[in-house]
Amino acid sequence: MQGQVLLGAVGDVFLNRREPASAFAALGSTLDRFDLLFGNCEGVYSDRPSRAPSAGLPLIQPAATARGLGAAGFSVMSCANNHFVDGGHQALADTLEALRSQGIATCGAGRDIVDARRPAVVERAGLKVAFIAYASVLPPGYRARERIPGVAPLRVATLYYPGEDYTPGAQPEIWTVPHPQDVSALRADIASARKLADVVVCSFHWGEDHRPFTLAGYEISVAQAAIDAGVDVVLAHHHHLLRGIELYRGRPIFHGLGHFVFDLPNIGDMDIGTNSMLDEIKRRSGDYAIFERPGYPSLPFHPDARFTGIGRCILTAGGVSDPGIVPCYINPDGQPELLDLGSARGREAIEYLRTANARANLRAVVEPGEEDGVPVLRVRARQSASPTPAVEISSRAVTPR
Repeated sequence: MQGQVLLGAVGDVFLNRREPASAFAALGSTLDRFDLLFGNCEGVYSDRPSRAPSAGLPLIQPAATARGLGAAGFSVMSCANNHFVDGGHQALADTLEALRSQGIATCGAGRDIVDARRPAVVERAGLKVAFIAYASVLPPGYRARERIPGVAPLRVATLYYPGEDYTPGAQPEIWTVPHPQDVSALRADIASARKLADVVVCSFHWGEDHRPFTLAGYEISVAQAAIDAGVDVVLAHHHHLLRGIELYRGRPIFHGLGHFVFDLPNIGDMDIGTNSMLDEIKRRSGDYAIFERPGYPSLPFHPDARFTGIGRCILTAGGVSDPGIVPCYINPDGQPELLDLGSARGREAIEYLRTANARANLRAVVEPGEEDGVPVLRVRARQSASPTPAVEISSRAVTPR
């Protein structure tokens, strides 16, 4: 008999430490409470990598390090991201095998485009849940194609509109245009997944990673269009800073789950060829760029990037309910730990998420609460809001709200 399933979802996870399972130790048994646990596998684990020529900051660790993901209890992981081909095609295959051998289902990458688009179907309490995953942030050569391994793409073009009264050097409007072929593939994949499962969860790796609160137009429109096509939950990641949470047609869109564990020790010594890439990030992002942070030897991100969380909702055959996020904070050892919502830092986390929703004009409010002693920020529809149809995706530009 079908029951209800508690889904937990985190953003980017990359392990690079002597004892990989220790990354989650500060959470105690928190992760065990979820019937399904999702994460984005932000890197590869292989003993025979061959660095991809277009890899910027390669995230590659020995195969044994992946054992920390199984120990944490992940049920399914997205492999659709901008690091999953860092070690070449062999490392991609090794990582998929390392995950699957621990009982972790995978989606979003594979030996060819058909394999990369294939849903991961996981069953709990008689409920079948399908996961599909795509990436919009991809270095050259990372996209899966016919007979070529890689990642399932959701490509997006960027247009710069100077305005009616053209002024050289003026700040332009930025329009984002999803690739029509990839949008068609997304809709076809959703339709296929619906035939296999009771619930469909869609993961997207996209967005601007080092600027706070920003959502591009395509992030909103594609996420809403996915729900229009039959998706029940949207999970987004890649941003190193949390984004807001929206309810669209009663279904949650987690616009940016941030990173959960992101081990980058000794960033200045990493093999990136030169430091020019990090210099470019710093030029564009200022204090939000990647550089060594005092007291945080393995997390070289802005202090706001220490706020993270576990997205959660209840899944049933009849739909999705009780969406929210379990708020966490990353400690100096790079470990997420639960936040006391009554503490100064807990209140700061509440305000951060409320600001993220307000800046993006998302139609939802965040309310503090708890469940069995675990803090939860629950998401509710804004009472004064009325649902707005998603922007139709076509070959024309989609403007941000």
